[in-house]
Amino acid sequence: MKLEIILDTVDKKGKNMGRNSKAISVVLVCLWCVGQLASAGWAAKGPTAKEIQKIEQAAPIKATVRPGQPRKLLVINLCKGYKHSSIPYWDVALEIMGKKTGAYTTVISSDLNMLKPSNINQFDAVCFNNTTKLGLTPHDTPEMCKGLMDFIKGGKGIVGIHAAVDNFDKWEEMAHIMGGLFTAHPWSAGGTWAIKIDDPKHPLMKAFKGQGFKVKDEIYSTKAPYYNRSEQRVLMSLNMSDDKTRAKAKNPEDKDTGISWVKKVGKGRLFYCSLGHNHHITWTAPILQHYLDGIQFAMGDLAVDTKPIAGTAVSGNGSNIDSLLARITKYDYGQSRETLSAIAKAVREAYGSPAKLKRIERGFIKFLKSDATPASKQFVCRQLSIVGTEESADTLAGMLAEPQTSDIARYALERIPGRAVDEVLRSALSKTTGKEKIGIISTLGVRGDSKSVSVLTAMVRDSNPEMAAAAVSAIGQIAGEEAIAALEKVKSQTSGSLRQLVLDAYLRCADKLLDQGKAKAALAIYQKVYHPSEPTLIRIAALHGMAEAGGEQVSNVLIDILKGNDRQMQAVAIGLLSKMPGSKITQSLIQELPGMGPLGQVQLLSALAKRGDAGALPAVIKQATSSSVEVRIAALEVVGALGNETVVSLLAQTAAVKTGDEQKAARESLYRLRGNKVNQTIID
Repeated sequence: MKLEIILDTVDKKGKNMGRNSKAISVVLVCLWCVGQLASAGWAAKGPTAKEIQKIEQAAPIKATVRPGQPRKLLVINLCKGYKHSSIPYWDVALEIMGKKTGAYTTVISSDLNMLKPSNINQFDAVCFNNTTKLGLTPHDTPEMCKGLMDFIKGGKGIVGIHAAVDNFDKWEEMAHIMGGLFTAHPWSAGGTWAIKIDDPKHPLMKAFKGQGFKVKDEIYSTKAPYYNRSEQRVLMSLNMSDDKTRAKAKNPEDKDTGISWVKKVGKGRLFYCSLGHNHHITWTAPILQHYLDGIQFAMGDLAVDTKPIAGTAVSGNGSNIDSLLARITKYDYGQSRETLSAIAKAVREAYGSPAKLKRIERGFIKFLKSDATPASKQFVCRQLSIVGTEESADTLAGMLAEPQTSDIARYALERIPGRAVDEVLRSALSKTTGKEKIGIISTLGVRGDSKSVSVLTAMVRDSNPEMAAAAVSAIGQIAGEEAIAALEKVKSQTSGSLRQLVLDAYLRCADKLLDQGKAKAALAIYQKVYHPSEPTLIRIAALHGMAEAGGEQVSNVLIDILKGNDRQMQAVAIGLLSKMPGSKITQSLIQELPGMGPLGQVQLLSALAKRGDAGALPAVIKQATSSSVEVRIAALEVVGALGNETVVSLLAQTAAVKTGDEQKAARESLYRLRGNKVNQTIID
């Protein structure tokens, strides 16, 4: 019987219910909550109780090998791109496998700060659970990238599930380490595809007993040259002898699509498996066993062969690159890409051999100097962005002034390392105008060229507003001492929308300092920008920075905002206070609670709920009797988040007596209560 029906039946007996009727209502409310607690499972989102049971039944009974020591697995589940609905299923599956087998304990997080050296080094392996577009780059997130790179090269492990290869399109080294980079999924989630076992005797493949199989799941095609059989041991791949599977291969390179592989990275290890888009994969026993074995390998407990399998890589030495290039001189968009794919394959196969890559690069340079079509040159520039060196810089620089080739030349130069590249880009500023010049300014910013700061600073006063804005943005991307000094100077020399861009760039410099662990220097910038005369959005951004850089010492600033009349800033301050650790902050919020208006009290109550500090419970209970119904509802919701068995009576009485949203809040909070004694108290 639904709770709503129970209470409607009771309410129909009359508006003035007696003690007995109220008592009956309380009992019925409590019994309903017990039933809901028993049937709903522990997760409000993700797998149901029945699905969790399926996962538990499918998970391996014991570890394949006994761990050499207690192991910890960090599971990152953050998505900045497409978010797979299977993520919470894998969170549950990974945790269940660890607990059931004793192979590892699990920490699940969506905070990329966990990748910083101070956090990541406590773990034995990191699992990227269907993460997408994380935005990690050595330039923008140096501490996190260094933490992750040192982690695996120093002897730890990385595990990738399905979308884990859709993260590092702007971090070449990590894309190569992962062994693949997402391009498309021609094998869609609704289809059933054939899998062949490439290495049937490999320890990580025991679960499949040497037999290929078919699976209903989404399969990725991966971009060259990242997926390369000569650099990783491919364990299984798509079976192209199956007509339906083969028909979905869009490009020549799709005909070799790996499903899972292992490789050594320095002293560390990587395991990746493409299976994991559809929910049912998490209760498919052989696949869970495959993942457990891969995790134990990544952690260093299960020793396996990681050498690429002999004979699976097609040989290529770059010697035929000239003949291939000769065939695409007249190429145009819309024509067959077969020869382009052959060139990309030659690049992929040569990766890891400096001599082969050098021959290919010189072939590309020669091609760019010819009268080939713009479409073919664009393709070659994209390849140079992968394998190019400083030797390509002058040739690409010669293309920067031409509208047809400027963008693609910058695309390549942007990704080629070396001071010579920075020098040709700086030199090109005086030889270009208009959009081409603005593009070069942007590229210098992306490359973080500190030597261009002085010339970019002069451009901030350019009469072309787009040029000035591009210069400001580039300085902000470069960051560093020179950039900070330049922005500090032009901050007082600009006005209007340009000055707002300057302030935004200034804040970006502070963010970079914070990422580098220089909190004190970052805080100084945030405090300068946090000024009553600055635009509200800029002040809000500065306030966020202050809270992250200054920690508890900034709490007084946030408390002062609560005492003011700026509703927008109050909402921001409450949001920040809800995340800051420390019992002192909780007490400060409690002290401010009575003096706030109803809207402020609702916001403060929400902050206390998010803080999760049970010490605030007495103050919250007082607000449950407020004269404002909005405040009472908010307080009841917080009681559900912070309370224990001691608040059962309060919530049950309110659920039985009140009506509307207040009644609903009490019911839901009663259902949400957690604690060992809650159920028994309800029953009693």
